[in-house]
Amino acid sequence: MKGGNGSASPLLVPTSALPSGWTATKARDTRGYRMTVCGVDLEPTAPLDSAQQNWQGSIAGPYLEQHVRVYPDATAAKVVADLAKKVPGCRSYTAKDAKGQSTFAVETLALKGAPSGTVAWRQKVPLFVPVAGASPSASPTMRSVEVVQDVAVRRVGAAIVLLNAYAVEKNPDDAVLVTALTHAG
Repeated sequence: MKGGNGSASPLLVPTSALPSGWTATKARDTRGYRMTVCGVDLEPTAPLDSAQQNWQGSIAGPYLEQHVRVYPDATAAKVVADLAKKVPGCRSYTAKDAKGQSTFAVETLALKGAPSGTVAWRQKVPLFVPVAGASPSASPTMRSVEVVQDVAVRRVGAAIVLLNAYAVEKNPDDAVLVTALTHAG
Protein backbone atom coordinates (compact mmCIF):
# COMPACT_ATOMS: atom_id res chain seq x y z
CA MET A 1 0.00 0.00 0.00
CA LYS A 2 1.18 3.54 -0.61
CA GLY A 3 2.67 4.88 2.59
CA GLY A 4 2.80 1.42 4.18
CA ASN A 5 5.81 0.03 5.97
CA GLY A 6 6.41 -2.95 3.63
CA SER A 7 5.47 -5.61 6.20
CA ALA A 8 2.50 -7.04 4.23
CA SER A 9 4.22 -8.04 0.96
CA PRO A 10 6.37 -10.83 2.47
CA LEU A 11 3.12 -12.56 3.50
CA LEU A 12 1.87 -12.83 -0.10
CA VAL A 13 1.76 -16.33 -1.54
CA PRO A 14 4.25 -16.77 -4.40
CA THR A 15 2.58 -17.89 -7.63
CA SER A 16 5.14 -20.70 -7.83
CA ALA A 17 3.54 -22.26 -4.69
CA LEU A 18 0.24 -22.81 -6.54
CA PRO A 19 -0.43 -25.78 -8.82
CA SER A 20 0.57 -25.66 -12.46
CA GLY A 21 -1.80 -23.57 -14.58
CA TRP A 22 -2.55 -20.91 -11.98
CA THR A 23 -1.46 -17.45 -13.13
CA ALA A 24 -1.25 -14.11 -11.37
CA THR A 25 -3.75 -11.47 -12.48
CA LYS A 26 -4.00 -7.77 -11.84
CA ALA A 27 -5.13 -7.12 -8.28
CA ARG A 28 -8.00 -4.78 -7.67
CA ASP A 29 -7.65 -1.65 -5.53
CA THR A 30 -5.96 -2.58 -2.22
CA ARG A 31 -7.11 0.40 -0.17
CA GLY A 32 -9.43 -1.76 1.90
CA TYR A 33 -12.17 -4.31 1.93
CA ARG A 34 -14.39 -2.57 4.44
CA MET A 35 -16.82 -5.43 5.07
CA THR A 36 -18.64 -6.75 8.07
CA VAL A 37 -19.13 -10.53 7.90
CA CYS A 38 -21.54 -12.13 10.36
CA GLY A 39 -21.23 -9.07 12.62
CA VAL A 40 -17.41 -8.94 12.51
CA ASP A 41 -15.71 -5.92 10.92
CA LEU A 42 -12.86 -7.40 8.86
CA GLU A 43 -10.92 -4.14 8.86
CA PRO A 44 -11.91 -2.29 12.04
CA THR A 45 -9.01 0.18 11.94
CA ALA A 46 -6.63 1.44 9.30
CA PRO A 47 -3.75 -1.03 8.86
CA LEU A 48 -0.05 -0.13 9.00
CA ASP A 49 0.39 -1.91 5.67
CA SER A 50 -1.62 -3.96 3.20
CA ALA A 51 -1.05 -6.05 0.08
CA GLN A 52 -3.15 -8.06 -2.34
CA GLN A 53 -2.57 -10.70 -5.00
CA ASN A 54 -5.05 -12.35 -7.40
CA TRP A 55 -4.78 -15.54 -9.48
CA GLN A 56 -6.90 -17.51 -11.91
CA GLY A 57 -6.97 -21.16 -12.91
CA SER A 58 -8.21 -20.08 -16.37
CA ILE A 59 -9.97 -17.10 -17.90
CA ALA A 60 -13.29 -18.68 -16.82
CA GLY A 61 -12.07 -19.53 -13.31
CA PRO A 62 -11.75 -20.71 -10.69
CA TYR A 63 -10.19 -17.68 -9.04
CA LEU A 64 -8.20 -16.96 -5.89
CA GLU A 65 -7.43 -13.69 -4.17
CA GLN A 66 -5.36 -12.86 -1.12
CA HIS A 67 -5.59 -9.81 1.13
CA VAL A 68 -3.06 -9.04 3.87
CA ARG A 69 -3.56 -6.37 6.53
CA VAL A 70 -0.88 -5.67 9.15
CA TYR A 71 -1.84 -3.90 12.40
CA PRO A 72 0.22 -2.28 15.18
CA ASP A 73 -1.70 -3.96 17.97
CA ALA A 74 -3.93 -6.96 18.78
CA THR A 75 -6.44 -6.15 16.02
CA ALA A 76 -5.58 -9.25 13.96
CA ALA A 77 -5.98 -11.59 16.93
CA LYS A 78 -9.31 -9.99 17.86
CA VAL A 79 -10.77 -10.14 14.32
CA VAL A 80 -9.83 -13.81 13.85
CA ALA A 81 -11.10 -14.73 17.34
CA ASP A 82 -14.38 -12.89 16.69
CA LEU A 83 -14.83 -14.70 13.36
CA ALA A 84 -14.19 -18.06 15.08
CA LYS A 85 -17.01 -17.25 17.51
CA LYS A 86 -19.51 -15.74 15.05
CA VAL A 87 -19.20 -17.73 11.79
CA PRO A 88 -20.43 -21.11 13.13
CA GLY A 89 -23.83 -19.63 14.06
CA CYS A 90 -24.15 -17.31 11.06
CA ARG A 91 -26.45 -18.24 8.17
CA SER A 92 -26.27 -14.99 6.14
CA TYR A 93 -25.09 -11.41 6.07
CA THR A 94 -25.71 -8.41 3.84
CA ALA A 95 -22.86 -6.33 2.41
CA LYS A 96 -23.41 -2.82 1.09
CA ASP A 97 -21.29 -0.78 -1.30
CA ALA A 98 -21.70 2.09 -3.77
CA LYS A 99 -23.47 -0.24 -6.24
CA GLY A 100 -26.08 -1.48 -3.76
CA GLN A 101 -26.25 -4.46 -1.45
CA SER A 102 -25.87 -8.22 -1.67
CA THR A 103 -26.95 -10.91 0.75
CA PHE A 104 -24.58 -13.85 1.16
CA ALA A 105 -25.74 -17.26 2.39
CA VAL A 106 -23.11 -18.62 4.80
CA GLU A 107 -22.08 -22.08 6.02
CA THR A 108 -19.01 -23.20 7.95
CA LEU A 109 -16.29 -24.89 5.95
CA ALA A 110 -13.79 -27.52 7.12
CA LEU A 111 -10.51 -27.25 5.21
CA LYS A 112 -8.47 -30.41 5.69
CA GLY A 113 -4.79 -29.52 6.01
CA ALA A 114 -5.35 -25.81 6.73
CA PRO A 115 -3.03 -24.22 9.30
CA SER A 116 -4.21 -24.25 12.91
CA GLY A 117 -6.33 -21.25 13.81
CA THR A 118 -7.80 -20.83 10.32
CA VAL A 119 -11.44 -19.74 10.24
CA ALA A 120 -13.22 -20.75 7.02
CA TRP A 121 -16.68 -20.45 5.56
CA ARG A 122 -18.49 -20.88 2.24
CA GLN A 123 -20.64 -18.02 1.06
CA LYS A 124 -22.95 -17.89 -1.93
CA VAL A 125 -24.45 -14.89 -3.63
CA PRO A 126 -26.57 -14.49 -6.76
CA LEU A 127 -25.12 -12.29 -9.48
CA PHE A 128 -27.11 -10.98 -12.43
CA VAL A 129 -25.30 -11.09 -15.77
CA PRO A 130 -26.42 -10.30 -19.33
CA VAL A 131 -27.59 -13.25 -21.39
CA ALA A 132 -25.17 -13.97 -24.25
CA GLY A 133 -26.75 -13.66 -27.68
CA ALA A 134 -29.75 -11.66 -26.46
CA SER A 135 -30.94 -9.03 -28.89
CA PRO A 136 -29.61 -5.56 -28.13
CA SER A 137 -32.20 -3.34 -26.50
CA ALA A 138 -32.47 -0.61 -23.93
CA SER A 139 -33.00 -3.32 -21.29
CA PRO A 140 -30.70 -6.31 -21.85
CA THR A 141 -31.97 -9.73 -20.80
CA MET A 142 -30.35 -10.76 -17.52
CA ARG A 143 -30.01 -14.10 -15.77
CA SER A 144 -28.92 -15.02 -12.28
CA VAL A 145 -25.79 -17.07 -11.66
CA GLU A 146 -24.44 -18.19 -8.32
CA VAL A 147 -20.99 -17.11 -7.18
CA VAL A 148 -19.56 -19.56 -4.63
CA GLN A 149 -16.75 -18.25 -2.42
CA ASP A 150 -14.71 -20.26 0.05
CA VAL A 151 -13.13 -17.76 2.41
CA ALA A 152 -10.35 -18.53 4.89
CA VAL A 153 -8.86 -16.14 7.43
CA ARG A 154 -5.86 -16.68 9.65
CA ARG A 155 -3.59 -14.57 11.79
CA VAL A 156 0.12 -14.46 11.05
CA GLY A 157 1.75 -12.39 13.80
CA ALA A 158 0.11 -8.95 13.71
CA ALA A 159 -1.40 -9.59 10.27
CA ILE A 160 -4.73 -10.85 9.00
CA VAL A 161 -4.35 -13.05 5.93
CA LEU A 162 -7.61 -13.52 4.03
CA LEU A 163 -7.85 -15.88 1.08
CA ASN A 164 -10.95 -16.08 -1.09
CA ALA A 165 -11.30 -18.93 -3.60
CA TYR A 166 -14.31 -18.47 -5.86
CA ALA A 167 -16.06 -19.78 -8.92
CA VAL A 168 -19.29 -19.22 -10.82
CA GLU A 169 -21.95 -21.94 -10.75
CA LYS A 170 -19.61 -24.46 -9.08
CA ASN A 171 -17.56 -24.94 -5.94
CA PRO A 172 -14.07 -23.43 -5.84
CA ASP A 173 -10.87 -25.47 -5.64
CA ASP A 174 -10.28 -25.92 -1.90
CA ALA A 175 -7.01 -27.80 -2.45
CA VAL A 176 -5.60 -24.59 -3.95
CA LEU A 177 -7.03 -22.61 -1.05
CA VAL A 178 -5.29 -24.86 1.50
CA THR A 179 -2.03 -24.72 -0.49
CA ALA A 180 -2.18 -20.92 -0.48
CA LEU A 181 -2.98 -20.83 3.25
CA THR A 182 0.07 -22.93 4.06
CA HIS A 183 2.34 -20.68 1.97
CA ALA A 184 1.02 -17.34 3.29
CA GLY A 185 3.71 -16.00 5.57
